Amino acid sequence: TAILDTAKERDIHPLLMFAIAGQEQSFVPRRSSLAGKIANNPFNVYGSWEKYNTNIYDSARLAAGVIINSSRGRPAYMNPIKWINRRYAEDQNWWKNVSSLFKQMKREVMEVDM
Repeated sequence: TAILDTAKERDIHPLLMFAIAGQEQSFVPRRSSLAGKIANNPFNVYGSWEKYNTNIYDSARLAAGVIINSSRGRPAYMNPIKWINRRYAEDQNWWKNVSSLFKQMKREVMEVDM
């Protein structure tokens, strides 16, 4: 709910936010003894859930702000997720996995809607 509400409020595709959380935390595996703490900040805002342990509403809001701010000035020819990568993650290939997750989830949602 926190991710969906934030995505709607900030006009961000909700599956993009879920794809980022998936890339950052493998969708927070339930088997982890730290799952509750990881789920508070699945976007790794401010570096990681270990450094900044908050709640899902706060971390979703902060991640949305980074997405929006990182999207500014994007040339029309540039892949939007690759452009966000410049500021969101240190790993220069981060965008590839986020893009893959995003596309996969969009396909799954479209199949369910049919």
